Amino acid sequence: MRRLATVLILVAGLFAVVMTFAHHQWVLGARELMLTGAQAQGTVTEQLGTRGSNAKYYSYTFRAGTREWVATRRGIPWAAREIPVGAKIAVRYDPAKPEDSITAAELEEAENWANRMLFPLAAAALLGWGVARIARRKKPPI
Repeated sequence: MRRLATVLILVAGLFAVVMTFAHHQWVLGARELMLTGAQAQGTVTEQLGTRGSNAKYYSYTFRAGTREWVATRRGIPWAAREIPVGAKIAVRYDPAKPEDSITAAELEEAENWANRMLFPLAAAALLGWGVARIARRKKPPI
């Protein structure tokens, strides 16, 4: 049973490592989109989040070409909670794939130090715990 628990801890740590790299790649893509993407004007359609929570989200629509696109429940920093429904915001999108869009508030939330450190710290803690369990395993009696 102890071995199974150790394996599960190590697997969870490796999952956190994979998520660290996935989040990093997403942030790099978002930065690239902010620099090179086509610009459109979007309209905030909803604000979500509760008073007791640090999580804040908004949804927006924007026009790309002849079609209107919807981006739903995008994470934003708590400081952006003042953006009212109906406000106009700058949206950057990939002209070849307009469903890939980003706003400055979304990028700010993704680059927040807490969001950037969540998975690396979880990976380090879980992998360290797993290695410590292996190093301290009980020796069978002679």
